[in-house]
Amino acid sequence: MNNSFSREIAKAIANIAIFLEYAEEGVLDPDAAIQVMEQFASDLKNVNYFDRSTLVQSLREVSLEYGDASRREFVFGLPEALGLD
Repeated sequence: MNNSFSREIAKAIANIAIFLEYAEEGVLDPDAAIQVMEQFASDLKNVNYFDRSTLVQSLREVSLEYGDASRREFVFGLPEALGLD
């Protein structure tokens, strides 16, 4: 996976995870959000070790692009939360 592509994939994953985590209850059912994140994590665990490691590194790098501290920390912690590292 090239660096540009992995950063863009990481950013897309981060943005989806942020939406699922921070969406208000009137916008998204919390139980549905949890189910989607669990399935998302399960699917990402099936990625080969090298690409998963690249994704983990890319998520940590793109976390610095978020101005809001809570979102930056959330994205930085995503690899651990998703069981990728």
